[in-house]
Amino acid sequence: MIILKTMIDHLKLLSVIFNVIIGSGIIIYALQNYRHYQYPFLKYLTIHITLTNLGLLILFIVKYIDLNISATPSSLTEEILNALGYIFAGILIISFGLIIF
Repeated sequence: MIILKTMIDHLKLLSVIFNVIIGSGIIIYALQNYRHYQYPFLKYLTIHITLTNLGLLILFIVKYIDLNISATPSSLTEEILNALGYIFAGILIISFGLIIF
């Protein structure tokens, strides 16, 4: 049962990597369209997707450390990674608000 749980967790990590790859492709496509058509919302959209990709990478790092590296001092790592997660979540919310207005 433990092996099945870790396999599912690793599949979740793999899906996060796929999301980052797809998000990077969308960023490239949106930047190409921005250069061609000069729509201002595409610039803000690429910023938002870039910040989302950074947040997903932080999520991947946190989950990977939690799943595979259990010998690290958990209290210090958790505090630092939680602070980074809150900072990026705030940046994502602010950038989404800027995109709307």
